[in-house]
Amino acid sequence: MVNIISGEINSGKTTKLINIFKTTGGDGFAAIKVYKNNEFYGYNLTRLSNNEIIPFISIDKFDDELFKLSRFSFSKKGFIFANKIIDETLINKKTLYIDEIGPLELSKKGFYTSFKKALKKNIEIYVCIRSSCIQNVIKEFKIKNYKIITEVIK
Repeated sequence: MVNIISGEINSGKTTKLINIFKTTGGDGFAAIKVYKNNEFYGYNLTRLSNNEIIPFISIDKFDDELFKLSRFSFSKKGFIFANKIIDETLINKKTLYIDEIGPLELSKKGFYTSFKKALKKNIEIYVCIRSSCIQNVIKEFKIKNYKIITEVIK
């Protein structure tokens, strides 16, 4: 079953994902906002099972930049970290949490390959998806068995 945590940007999807993880267990990652001098700066990825953190998206260019999208630099190490978590969770057949699937994956970048692999397994998945992307994600990944969770908190 794919549990889609839906909402707009800054609506509390990540907080909801973390709270579900705390009660349900498993493993995965959350994209946590980073601020510098009270200004939004980017995102770190946090592994939910052990709180390991790695820089992921930044306004400044990463030395290991995989690609740039708009004003954001995406870290290659961040994608390696996230994909390793997905792979390990699939091997252990635990509940998987992914923050988030969206425009990148719809253009076959980001977590596209790992998410497709996860969908082929018989495991519980919780995934954050912006409201505006839900139907396109369901269609692109041919998701049949899903539930949409729209009650998000800040």
